[in-house]
Amino acid sequence: MIGTIEKMNALINEFETLDNDAIALSSSSLQTAANLSELVTTRSQQWQAYFNALALFGFEAWLQERAPDVRLERDNASVFEPNQAGAIAATYGITVNQFRVCLIPIDSEPDTAISLSRILIESVEFRPHFYVLVELYEEQEQAIIKGWLRADNLIARQSELSLSTDWKYDVPQAWFDYDCDDLLLYWRCASPAMIDLPSLAPAIASDRYSWLQLLTQPAIDTAQWLQEEWQALVTDLTWVLLPPVASASGLRSSGTTLNRSPLSELETILTAIERTGMRLPSNARAAYQDFELGEYPLRLYAVIGSEISTDGAIAWSLLTILGKATERDLPADLILRISDITGVLVERQLEARGAYLFAEVEGTPEERFLVTAALADGTKRSLPPFAFQAE
Repeated sequence: MIGTIEKMNALINEFETLDNDAIALSSSSLQTAANLSELVTTRSQQWQAYFNALALFGFEAWLQERAPDVRLERDNASVFEPNQAGAIAATYGITVNQFRVCLIPIDSEPDTAISLSRILIESVEFRPHFYVLVELYEEQEQAIIKGWLRADNLIARQSELSLSTDWKYDVPQAWFDYDCDDLLLYWRCASPAMIDLPSLAPAIASDRYSWLQLLTQPAIDTAQWLQEEWQALVTDLTWVLLPPVASASGLRSSGTTLNRSPLSELETILTAIERTGMRLPSNARAAYQDFELGEYPLRLYAVIGSEISTDGAIAWSLLTILGKATERDLPADLILRISDITGVLVERQLEARGAYLFAEVEGTPEERFLVTAALADGTKRSLPPFAFQAE
């Protein structure tokens, strides 16, 4: 009897998807979504890319049926860019009557909260005027435009949300409006200027690429360096953790850096840096990595440390030093850049006859930093993001 009831409930649930709000996904849309997902080189992102594309095609069909007078611009949609298509659970880069719209694909049995990537809320480049939920029924080849939320209303209540370690906010479903006729009314009668959002500055492709790296690449948890957890570096043998550096410049060696050990070289550089007024945390630890930028062999030192304030808040610092890994001189146009989700924080360019570049940033455990070495011709190398996941 119980089994019969479960089958009946399953049939009822399936029947409920076949209501007037459901939009049929054409076979061509399904095939196009599959083709787009195959262009994504990161295999773990292919399924998300497929889902994101289905959300776009379902939304497009819904607009054509419900509001053919409303203009959809989708040429810059993220699903058409292989390095963005499946990076996050969202389709962005589309506009409806000049309103920026972000589609959030959800399955037929969504959780009580909708997971939104931090970048969709806090980055001006990615933030839309409206978040629109697209419920997908892949087996039934259907989509339902489920609900929507104005970005300014979300931002006004952002303090009520907690940021997870994977840079996502769980937004309660109750915050969304499920009357999509009102959404269509906005697009027909309102103006984007009515929704108070920061102005959108033109973003260059490198900025967007940096943001996606911050979101999608596994971060280096530098908090483990302070705990001397050498095992943390085993998965990335390109990093070499150094013994603790001397805490006072007077205890460090001096002289030229040529043909000296990495630790000795770093201590010499730190002595010079401290003469500029910079001070390292007492628990500072360092690691280095050698890599090539174009034809130039380079070495990057990363020095991290942390402090705890009287109220228990943790702050951490990242000092990066970019120099040469061999006797070959550094390229004259070498650039060292540190970025976060808001954009470029620090950028340094090599001075005449300079031996190295250095840059420092400070942050909280919720922040990640992307370090990039670049040349003036556009050649660049970004390392995995640096994070500090304090326990």
